[in-house]
Amino acid sequence: MFEHTDSTNGTALQKYGSCILATHATDIHGSPDALATYLRNRTEWLIVMKFPLSAADMLKPGCEIYRDGQLLKRKTFGIRVRPFILNYVIDLFLILCWSLRIIATNKLTSVTFFGCNNYVTLSGLVLKGFRRVETVVFYSIDYSDQRFDNRLLNRVYRYIDKIATTKSTFVWSNTNRTRTIRSRQGIREVSNILVPNGVYSDLITSSEGSGRQDHGISIEYHGHLTESKGVQNIIDALDKLGNPNFSLDIIGSGPFEGRLRALAARSKYKDRIVFVGRQPYKETIAALSKYDLSVALISPKEDYIKYCDPVKIKEALASNVPVLVSNVPEIAQLIKQRKLGIVVENAEDVAEIARRLGDLFANIGVLAEYRKNIAEIRNDFDWNNIYDKPMQLIKAI
Repeated sequence: MFEHTDSTNGTALQKYGSCILATHATDIHGSPDALATYLRNRTEWLIVMKFPLSAADMLKPGCEIYRDGQLLKRKTFGIRVRPFILNYVIDLFLILCWSLRIIATNKLTSVTFFGCNNYVTLSGLVLKGFRRVETVVFYSIDYSDQRFDNRLLNRVYRYIDKIATTKSTFVWSNTNRTRTIRSRQGIREVSNILVPNGVYSDLITSSEGSGRQDHGISIEYHGHLTESKGVQNIIDALDKLGNPNFSLDIIGSGPFEGRLRALAARSKYKDRIVFVGRQPYKETIAALSKYDLSVALISPKEDYIKYCDPVKIKEALASNVPVLVSNVPEIAQLIKQRKLGIVVENAEDVAEIARRLGDLFANIGVLAEYRKNIAEIRNDFDWNNIYDKPMQLIKAI
């Protein structure tokens, strides 16, 4: 798993006392990991608890204890039961037990609890009821009206979600769409904070363009290979064009990889499509700036996606790479308004994708305009800049 050390450039950092962060996670680096990295050098005590999100995840339930940025202790819990959903009850119990013991042993006061989903946030609310934590932050990194197919489970989920929203001291939402939902649930506006996803700027290398226009347009996709990510539609769209000058690198792996490889093998441009495979995170990010275009044709099939803030798009933009995206995630509106790339209305409309790509091949010079616009806002995507403001609100309590 990728771990990042926060680059402080010698700057004295504000300290935020003692914090507990609890999350369900996969082996893919996400927003909770970024928050843990941010807090590590900014807290006297930091307790990070992670639990597997699903039965497919290899992560063991674990707890890490840091003091002044240094790891003091790591513990794991190896028992898992079936059906998997029962483990969520065990996870709540572990959060409470570990938290109460660590707080008492080290005599921690003024503790802030970060729950990185609605369920683990319940633990923070219980600890607040016991007067063991002072502030509870529900870090809402996604939202879904229909999380489960089972109606009863979904009703319980929605009930837990409302409790986490209305009882927490602050709710951090990663998009304005989610923030609007939280407002409707009854949280005070002063506690309803927009905290979008970001990138590690110190890992990014930027470019004024690849300088490879005479060799065509270099295109990349990086991320998990599933049908909803739309890579198959890029391959199909390129096949509809009359001998476009391009290369396509597909970085990553996933359950849809076999079908994508079969599709690429049938393409008339198969020699220009390369499956790079899964790479270390740092290596992937460092290489992004050599490309002319990054694609993220996210499908709206799953309800939660319209509330997400895709990190992959921001990684490309922070690398000064124009993007081709669907009009599904909220960031598509920013890309349209600031002219940072191309937005297609329908991620599954191959004809529309082909037409927009054809326009790009006919006017490659527009990529330089996109890069110029991106350069004006790319620093807004830095994790440290993103977290500084909401953390100041916590400190001001």
